[in-house]
Amino acid sequence: MKSFAGGFLLFAFLGLFISVHSAEVYRGWELKQVDRQISLQTQNVRHQIHIVAVNAGDKAASTFLLAIPSESASHLALVNAVHDGKLADVAHTTGEARDGVTYFSVALNQAVAPKEQAVIDLIYVFTHVQQPYPTHVSQSDPQLVVYADNHYFLSPYTVRSQKTVVKLPSPSLESYSQDARPAVHKGDTITYGPYEGIQAYQQSPLKIHFENNTPFLTITKLVREVEVSHWGNVAITEHIDMQHDGAKLQGSFSRFDYQRTQRASGSSIRSVLNLIPLSASEIYYRDEIGNISTSDITVAKDKLAVELTPRFPLFGGWKTEFIFGYDLPLSGYVFADASDSSKLVLNTTFGKEIALDAVIDELTIRVILPEGSKNARFELPFAVDSEEATLHHTYLDTSGRPVLVLHKKNVVAEHNQHFLVTYNFSKTSMLLEPLILVISYFVVFLFAMIYVRFDLSISKEKILDPKEAKQAKIQELVYRIRDIHEERSDLQQAAATSVSKGKTAVAIQERKKTEATFTATHKEVQKIEAELEELHVGVATKVKMLERKEREKQSLLNDLIQNEEVNQDKKGSSNVYEAKKAQLQKALAKVVEEVEDLVYELTEEF
Repeated sequence: MKSFAGGFLLFAFLGLFISVHSAEVYRGWELKQVDRQISLQTQNVRHQIHIVAVNAGDKAASTFLLAIPSESASHLALVNAVHDGKLADVAHTTGEARDGVTYFSVALNQAVAPKEQAVIDLIYVFTHVQQPYPTHVSQSDPQLVVYADNHYFLSPYTVRSQKTVVKLPSPSLESYSQDARPAVHKGDTITYGPYEGIQAYQQSPLKIHFENNTPFLTITKLVREVEVSHWGNVAITEHIDMQHDGAKLQGSFSRFDYQRTQRASGSSIRSVLNLIPLSASEIYYRDEIGNISTSDITVAKDKLAVELTPRFPLFGGWKTEFIFGYDLPLSGYVFADASDSSKLVLNTTFGKEIALDAVIDELTIRVILPEGSKNARFELPFAVDSEEATLHHTYLDTSGRPVLVLHKKNVVAEHNQHFLVTYNFSKTSMLLEPLILVISYFVVFLFAMIYVRFDLSISKEKILDPKEAKQAKIQELVYRIRDIHEERSDLQQAAATSVSKGKTAVAIQERKKTEATFTATHKEVQKIEAELEELHVGVATKVKMLERKEREKQSLLNDLIQNEEVNQDKKGSSNVYEAKKAQLQKALAKVVEEVEDLVYELTEEF
């Protein structure tokens, strides 16, 4: 949900809409007077345009068309329109589909009758339109930039009279275009016009080459996390990637020269001044290395001014990244709805308030609400590129915490407005995590009490006399012989069953398993025989006899499978094959019986 919340400024601007509207262009407008002010005092360019327009047509007009060069429109961060002192809606439109021109339609607050006039005030903000020239400067050189525009206000309507005033950051000026006269430079101001009788879409290239030592700070990526905890605070965490987009440093950097003079480079970024609420606490500033101690906090009116000094100054093309965060008291930013106590409202800011006129190329805002929150939604003063909802899991969570995510590109200072997040939350949900913690501790302590008070062993160990120990050892070895026999018998029985069912291929594979098992266990049986020789000769003799019979049984099984393998490709029946099969099966059954008798004698004796 998007709506204008109470308390927002009148000049809460309209972001660029993703949807494109097609509307009929009304040609009856005539611009009586256009006064344009262009501010080049920072890296971002701001146009303030005052228009007095007359409806020279024969019908009432409810829309007004804006035309911006497409090259400039790709750098447009915002466009704002006010009609007769009231905010008017602005939407991207197809306009007249003229090449190289992007159109926006202003919905006037009330229709303007023929012969009547309308007063329209516009604000444009452009980013990344001032280009360093030269592109590389030394550490001590000033930064020169070039700005290109149009001497005339680009419009689909004729203009009776217009004037443009360009405000520079300083009187230092290299050159400026004077093709359209009058063009007067005085101090830090250039005045173009007034010009009379300007035709629709009339253009005359404007170019200004001037000194601009303001830092061209660009935050290439900002991820701002707002985590709400109903146990007392709102945690703000900002992951910041920034760079200097000004003229690149030519040659090597001298730390000595930089420390020696305050004007080592007028456009370098020594520090970034962040303005945060006065009630902020637990402020931290760190990067992947660890805590950065070069920061300072002062009180500036109703804000805390946090000066963040990077580990190194930023020159053109240099980058850095860090994490900045702080806590805010819950009581000042989360409020209960007067009509519904379970409905809560979070009031927070959209962008980042810093002293430098920075541009944020890509902004992501993640609002993390307490677990158990429901019906969460945004109330925004402008459009964003995209919204999404997800979950965030952390300690003691069960279902996860709802997360609302906003994405917007090309964000400037005017975007730093308050927006609302509404959600429903029951106070009983706050008891879930403490309850989980209490139950967890209870279970741990209960288990510890049971463990230390009960003897879980099956039987007490007792000391045996030598004769009993010898007997126990013999019994242990005999039982191991029995286990080996059962392991072999299971595999051999499976192979014999496959033969009887005619599954020759399966029997061949199972023969390999039986042979591998026999070889592996034969060595263990030999060791057991050696131990029994010392403990009980009679038992050792029976084990040797058993092992011989086991070998004979394995051999007969191999012969039986081999007989099946030889016969599997032959068609029809073979008397020789059937006779040999019957003979082998009979011999195998006899040996199996003898083996079982020997195993029975051994286990019964012990």
